[in-house]
Amino acid sequence: KQWYQRRVAITAGGSSARDRNRNPYERRVVADKIALVPPVVDSTLVKYVLNSDSSLPCGKTSYPLRVADLLKDTQAKTQRWSGTIVQNNALNIVDMQEILKSSSAMLYCGIGKLQSIIPADRLACLTLTKTHLHVVADRAVSAFSLRHEAYVDENKETNLLSLDTAVSLAGILYLTGSSLTLINTHEVTCDDNIEMFVNLISGTVTHDTSVGVALHMLKFPPQTPSPIPSSPASSGEKRRRKSARPQHQPHPQRLEAPHQHLPSSAEDAPGAGLAMLKDLDPVKFNMVPFGLPNVTLSDAAPVKGKK
Repeated sequence: KQWYQRRVAITAGGSSARDRNRNPYERRVVADKIALVPPVVDSTLVKYVLNSDSSLPCGKTSYPLRVADLLKDTQAKTQRWSGTIVQNNALNIVDMQEILKSSSAMLYCGIGKLQSIIPADRLACLTLTKTHLHVVADRAVSAFSLRHEAYVDENKETNLLSLDTAVSLAGILYLTGSSLTLINTHEVTCDDNIEMFVNLISGTVTHDTSVGVALHMLKFPPQTPSPIPSSPASSGEKRRRKSARPQHQPHPQRLEAPHQHLPSSAEDAPGAGLAMLKDLDPVKFNMVPFGLPNVTLSDAAPVKGKK
């Protein structure tokens, strides 16, 4: 009887071990990550990782040279960034975990899948509450990535193999504490991958916009309207415009729409044979955001308090 009363009291208080371990990821979701407050990335803790193929050239563009040109053009804002340049996935799990834990923003661009460097179980055990941004520009196809991923996936367990998707990786990063994750959803060439990566970072840093706005501008670039030529008005026309008064416009009569014939099948419907727009580039729509899109790459906010 005493044991039963003690068990009921513990269960009513909500302190039982079963309730505490019901969802181990609940304690990792920080409340301020969900708030609509724009997170600011600390520019001193921005780290990038470049992973290219050394055996055969997978493209015409060199990853290190392209990123070096980007950092040179934006050195006023990116001079305190640090990077790691490897080839053929020559980065062990411990080093990748240390980069993820010690960075405020992790920018990855490389061949193959990121899960081939760090598996899902080694990523889920991290606590990334101080990391606001993860840009994962992976899935670039090369000769080494195809051979390496086939070898790694052969020795991987079934439950871990099912987590080697873009949605699963974005979900794991969110549960570990990330505010925003940008990730490629399908395979891409090396040239298109590095160009998309560089244009995204350059647009965010150069225009001082959020990452979500920079990604939207890449997918839907703003079109500048052509100026309409106007002839110079004479002095007499200007006086007539000033003296002219707006005339009363009669109320337009309501016109009833004519009876329209409803199509009998989907083939007879108007626009049934329209093709997809040719302007939708699959390379630009390959990278998808997961999380808060208003993350900015800027200096850290000063700590309030006594000096």
